[in-house]
Amino acid sequence: MNRTKNIARILAFLLLIGGVAVLLGFVGHTRTDAAIQRIEIKGFDDLELQFISAERVENLIMDASPDILGTPVIALDTRELEAEITAIPHVKSAKVFKTMNRALVVEIEEYDPFIRVIDRVGRSAWIDRNGVILPVSKHKALRLPVVSGDFLLDSKWLTSRVSVHADTLRDHVLQSVYAYGKVVDADPFWKAQLQYSEVNAHGDFTATPQVGQHTIVFGSVADLPAKLRKLAIFYDKALGSDNWNAYAQINLKFKDQIVCTKK
Repeated sequence: MNRTKNIARILAFLLLIGGVAVLLGFVGHTRTDAAIQRIEIKGFDDLELQFISAERVENLIMDASPDILGTPVIALDTRELEAEITAIPHVKSAKVFKTMNRALVVEIEEYDPFIRVIDRVGRSAWIDRNGVILPVSKHKALRLPVVSGDFLLDSKWLTSRVSVHADTLRDHVLQSVYAYGKVVDADPFWKAQLQYSEVNAHGDFTATPQVGQHTIVFGSVADLPAKLRKLAIFYDKALGSDNWNAYAQINLKFKDQIVCTKK
């Protein structure tokens, strides 16, 4: 009797092993044969894409791999697709992965521009918070502080991107523009008040504020936070709430003093 039971156990175990092997073979065969059926494109953390459309990304993928729909999941090189997508100027990073339900998912992180620059011949670009110069999007208008002045944007930057910190950057005034923009962007009041500024070839800044019929001369970007604190005190103590149009110019470029020109 015991011998019969042992034989039965062995047979049951062999049948179980055989079943698992068949199942694994079936799953492996299914994975090998599974083909991409659709493409899903979205922003990181489900954020809405601002500067590029999902349609544009999908068209780029289809141009790069015309037969991608129907391609076996196992044969797809996602790294190559990520490289193609991150070549788009407004894309900071892209993650491409395949799902079990045969979808190709593309998650995109876009750059975050915070200032617009206009050079001396009227060409325009954005700068993001990490100092990357970007072409202005044709599909999205942003209300950003503007700095124009005596510098030149390389024509290549109108279709690609470069860092203001790059060694190959010819016009170092843009580094001062970036530093100026970072200080202004850090304070909601100054971000709203200093919507338009100009810079000369020496890196000296002059702003035309939103409130008050005067110009503000900052000079260089050096000690800009201290200059803005000094200006805030002047606004509060000297101008109050009803004297904003008393001066034609407020000059902060000289250390420890404010020089004002009356109208």
